[in-house]
Amino acid sequence: NVLDIVEKVLADNRQLAQNKEQTLHIDYVNGGDDLSLGFHGNGALLHNMLSNVLTNAIKYSPPSSDISIVVDLTNQKVIVQDHGPGVPTELLERIKDRFFRVPSAKGEGSGLGLAIVDKIAKLHEINWQLQQRPEGGLAVEFSFAAS
Repeated sequence: NVLDIVEKVLADNRQLAQNKEQTLHIDYVNGGDDLSLGFHGNGALLHNMLSNVLTNAIKYSPPSSDISIVVDLTNQKVIVQDHGPGVPTELLERIKDRFFRVPSAKGEGSGLGLAIVDKIAKLHEINWQLQQRPEGGLAVEFSFAAS
């Protein structure tokens, strides 16, 4: 179940966020009594995919900020939302390329993280997209409807 993996990813990254005094939380929406989100595939790869996005959110969000994982049960989506600097709109697709980093990106990195996410998502037929958040930051949305 995707929900178990999301909760594990959050637990695995909680200390990293606490080191920056950030708050991590999961918001469940549109589920009613059914708290399940089906998934057929490799759970370890899904964990890696979501963890990669969450660690980026922690890395690029400022100290004392809030990072949420929204689980939309009706629409079969998981959305990681942060309050970091975001990504210029014209680079949102390009950052999925291997070894590409946003020129203004701070800190260390090889530019492989989101390329790995893209590969795992394609392997499992998970549609995903990155969007600027109107209030600032980035939203990374995974749609499990096809998987």
